[in-house]
Amino acid sequence: MLKTLGCSRRQVGATVAWQATTLAGLALMIGIPIGIIAGRWTWRGFADDLGVVSTVAVPVLAFLVIAVVGIALANLIAAFPARTAARTSAAVVLRSE
Repeated sequence: MLKTLGCSRRQVGATVAWQATTLAGLALMIGIPIGIIAGRWTWRGFADDLGVVSTVAVPVLAFLVIAVVGIALANLIAAFPARTAARTSAAVVLRSE
């Protein structure tokens, strides 16, 4: 679709990369806090049943690494569809419509 609007191969590839980055970023922004909250809640319930101290330590550096690796992995996975979309001729897309 972007090719029919006049986008170059590079612009089509960049668009796919931005979509992958946005989707991964939103998933991480929602998933990490929910995971931390669910983990704290589960651990507190489990620790209270055992009668042990229920302090929770959040490994911030680990979550930052997970976020960076997650976005990089999303872009790596999106690289093949981006390449395919960039190489597709506009005429082929218009013919299929």
